[in-house]
Amino acid sequence: MTSEYTAEERAALSENSKIVLAMMEAEDRGDMAEADRLLSTLEGPAHTLMAIRNSPGGADWIRRMNLNTRLADEKYGPDWLELTEEEVRDRERTAG
Repeated sequence: MTSEYTAEERAALSENSKIVLAMMEAEDRGDMAEADRLLSTLEGPAHTLMAIRNSPGGADWIRRMNLNTRLADEKYGPDWLELTEEEVRDRERTAG
């Protein structure tokens, strides 16, 4: 599936798309450690990370997978993983 991209098509991909493609290739090879390493380099949108955080065990999973939280840190503050549900709602309202 991933080998269907030409060199030109790969070059035109966004950085995150290139990472996802490399993750898929690692998974195809059975190299889950590399796939997890690549996952941690993705720059996830703040709202997506917040949705993960709000799921059961989400904050722990984000920490365990060492996800890149830069955009969420900027939007919600560096302590956003530790907030209560009420604090999260307040931050989401003020963050827009």
